[in-house]
Amino acid sequence: QVFEGPESYLCERSQLEGKRCTFKTGKQVLQRDIDRDQVKKLLNARKTDLLDKFVSRAGRPFSAWLVLEDKGKVGFEFPPREGN
Repeated sequence: QVFEGPESYLCERSQLEGKRCTFKTGKQVLQRDIDRDQVKKLLNARKTDLLDKFVSRAGRPFSAWLVLEDKGKVGFEFPPREGN
């Protein structure tokens, strides 16, 4: 089960001793709000829908899937570039 805090989502077992859950992600990733339904998809399917409106450090908008990597880390998967 995942709990929703003011700024993040985290696993209910994140504070336990022993078999801890390391999942935690912000409610906002690269200036894009992440809703609870997408977090559920991330945990159940290890991947969200294709999400748009992320903003890179260079200030450029982009689309990507959020993916659940090893040890609860959240990463990006990018669609193929056009023309490749």
